[in-house]
Amino acid sequence: MKYNIFDFDQEIAISLIKEEVDEKGKSIIYKLDVVDLLLLHTIADYMNRKSIEKMIINDKIYFWISYNIIISDLPIIDIKKQALSDRLNKLAKLNLLEKEIVRNSQGTYSCFRIGAEYEILKYKGGCSKLQKGEVLDYEPKDYTNNNYSTNNNKEDTSVSKKDEIDYAYIKEQWEIICPMLASIRDLNPKRKKAIANTLKNNNANVDDMIKCFKIIASSEFCKGDNKQAWKATFDWIINDTKSCFNRLLEGEFSKNRYEHELYEKIINGNTNIINKEENNKNNNIVINGQIYR
Repeated sequence: MKYNIFDFDQEIAISLIKEEVDEKGKSIIYKLDVVDLLLLHTIADYMNRKSIEKMIINDKIYFWISYNIIISDLPIIDIKKQALSDRLNKLAKLNLLEKEIVRNSQGTYSCFRIGAEYEILKYKGGCSKLQKGEVLDYEPKDYTNNNYSTNNNKEDTSVSKKDEIDYAYIKEQWEIICPMLASIRDLNPKRKKAIANTLKNNNANVDDMIKCFKIIASSEFCKGDNKQAWKATFDWIINDTKSCFNRLLEGEFSKNRYEHELYEKIINGNTNIINKEENNKNNNIVINGQIYR
């Protein structure tokens, strides 16, 4: 038997089995196959990217991963969104991933972090606790009780290097952050050149551009609440039309107290701190305990 599949111990992968009975009394068995291992390997790789968005939910760091990106990166598995969602839920059931759904006024986001069983699969440590309730000689690292802080954890940063431009990430973030505005069909060479020039001319990086997207999404003016019913577009910001890049970062488009407070949170990098329970209960954006309707 081949020892490793996608850097995971095949023997452990076979042993990871969980059985549940649904509300109709039907038995459901969760077990891994090669597609599951490929997905888990891919998601773990995403989590190592500096540019990936992080969310703090109930004092835990989660990684915001788009299903569209997974499907785009793995055409070989030819999978639809619902089938992908089912497989990721299976990985969560087997404690290989932890999954949270965050809903706010900007959309619905699937967020993940490594689960408690991951290290058993990655670094062989005997039979899984899922299969037998015994104590292992090798205990996996407990990811479930880690308290992270964006202020004191040096690893908790999404700042990109100024000479690295992740165009696919920029496109993804526009679609996620600004779904109320016109979407992007494609990033052609002309648009990529415009992005590179704007960042270079403003001595900025990808994260500064993402901040501009968030400021646009927080500005009623940029979303059409103005005399001309004008709305910001992707090309408007990437071409730095009328020096809009710096004007956004300087707060010119934050027209009231609420928008200015949110603008300051965005500039300080605090817009991903969301209290899940309050957010789902009230359908509000909750930032550092402050509720934004």
